[in-house]
Amino acid sequence: MYKVIFYLVGFFLLYGISSAQKPDEKIIYIIDSIPVLDDPEEGNEINNEDIADVTVVKNKDSLRISGYEKMDGAIYIFTKEYRNRSQELKRIPS
Repeated sequence: MYKVIFYLVGFFLLYGISSAQKPDEKIIYIIDSIPVLDDPEEGNEINNEDIADVTVVKNKDSLRISGYEKMDGAIYIFTKEYRNRSQELKRIPS
């Protein structure tokens, strides 16, 4: 599971979302409900076809409610595998 998560983060860091980010912005990536604080290892990228959906949050009120008030934005990424889990499994920390 962690390999998939790091693969996904690596993909987005290398191929798109980060290129639109301003250099001084503090953005947090939340993948399958897990905040990713460190850059992924090389080779742990995720394929586009593994992604179910991506949500970008820049609204300060929404960031505050989510507990990320010190950030300029949050990018929520959910994999198809995560979306197919039961609600009970989604609540268990990975």
